[in-house]
Amino acid sequence: MTEYVVQILTACLGSLGFALIFRIEKKKLPVAALSGALTWGLYLLCGHFTDRIFLANLIASFFAAAFAEFLAHLFKAPATIFMISAVIPLVPGGTLYYTMSAIVENRQADIVRYGVLTGMTAGALAFGLLLFTGVYHFCSRLRSAPWLRNP
Repeated sequence: MTEYVVQILTACLGSLGFALIFRIEKKKLPVAALSGALTWGLYLLCGHFTDRIFLANLIASFFAAAFAEFLAHLFKAPATIFMISAVIPLVPGGTLYYTMSAIVENRQADIVRYGVLTGMTAGALAFGLLLFTGVYHFCSRLRSAPWLRNP
């Protein structure tokens, strides 16, 4: 349990750091940090119920995009500033490092193992963001469709 709390706090701080780098307004910093913590917490929760890393990353990145869109409406700001902070904890930095290390040391089995894991994680992250964005824009256009309006 303590390990999860430390991971969530670290995700919060990492998201806060990137929010500072991108010069997000001071009043938006706490929610940008919270978005990273919630995203990582959901990833850990999904990882507890399934051993599918792709699925856990897909669900967490979908949530990150949805939460970013919610915050964008709430704060009347671009969703991108919240989305970047939210997905930072999901970026596969560790597996990318191990992939590059295996390439440098010419360890073929590790190159494949870590390379596939890195690709799956990055692909799930991108697909989750894309999936939510597509659904959101489809629903927005459907809601404003002329044939659905009341006369």
